[in-house]
Amino acid sequence: MRYLILLGIIGIALVVAFFVKRPHNAPHPLSIETPQISSLAVVPEGNKLSPPEIVLGNQSAKDTVIMYFAPTCHHCSEYEKTILPNIDKEFIQSGKIKFVMRILPFHSLDFSVGKMALFYGKDRFQEIIKLFLENQDKWLAPVFEEEQEKEKLLKEKITEISQKLNMDAKKIEDSLSITHEDESAFVKLFCLENGWSIKDILSSLKPNPELEKSLASSHLIALKKDGEMLDYVPAFYINDDLQDDWVKPETLREDLEEDSEENHKPNQAKEEKPLDQSSQPSDHTKSEAKAENTHDLQNQMPPPAAAKE
Repeated sequence: MRYLILLGIIGIALVVAFFVKRPHNAPHPLSIETPQISSLAVVPEGNKLSPPEIVLGNQSAKDTVIMYFAPTCHHCSEYEKTILPNIDKEFIQSGKIKFVMRILPFHSLDFSVGKMALFYGKDRFQEIIKLFLENQDKWLAPVFEEEQEKEKLLKEKITEISQKLNMDAKKIEDSLSITHEDESAFVKLFCLENGWSIKDILSSLKPNPELEKSLASSHLIALKKDGEMLDYVPAFYINDDLQDDWVKPETLREDLEEDSEENHKPNQAKEEKPLDQSSQPSDHTKSEAKAENTHDLQNQMPPPAAAKE
């Protein structure tokens, strides 16, 4: 029964993701080094659905950071380019943390890009996600143009690629079933322009219910403090605690230092009782209770504007 309810929730998430559309701004181009991938979970095991995820750094690290992102999220693109490289250098490559990246799809294109990124397996997942996030202006921005402008941009892009790859424009259009009504048209052309074969593009976008359910299952485990599903990206957890803002190097330094100080605080030695005062009560106080989580959402308000997509 619980599994049926789970599948029902996933079905609703898929329907919502298909119809939701949100405007995005084009990112600024900036190249970064790709963090080293330790492992990749791709498919569900048995009846347990698990979202595809990239695990960076030390899998045995005591501290874990989880980032929920969407390929169509402009702020996720900004984070990938401007903040993650610094975290990678200081915390991931040094083995101080395990950094997990999970796709949290809100748009049908998030599913399309997620499936395409997983098509070549774990060895290229991070590379392809990085490529999509850094070049949203090429494959995403045209999607939200007015129909007339979008159709014009599509024709221009097909002509440009046909000349660049020395391919017949009509063949490209027909082989990829491209029309101005096809939401994934610019995604297909972007992949073709970046070395994908027409066969692989079409194969990666074929219906794959198990993989689509696996992608949607992120919504079942990405929760706010009150148990509601997360409705924004990027969103971050540090050791299962939902953060109010983006995780930055200074955030991690502060959190990890506090945790280190707490764990290395010496145990208060028990005072030896004088032999002639064996019945004297101890004057030691109990250790103070651990402070409440400083990252609780304030009155369940929405996340800061800078972090909300």
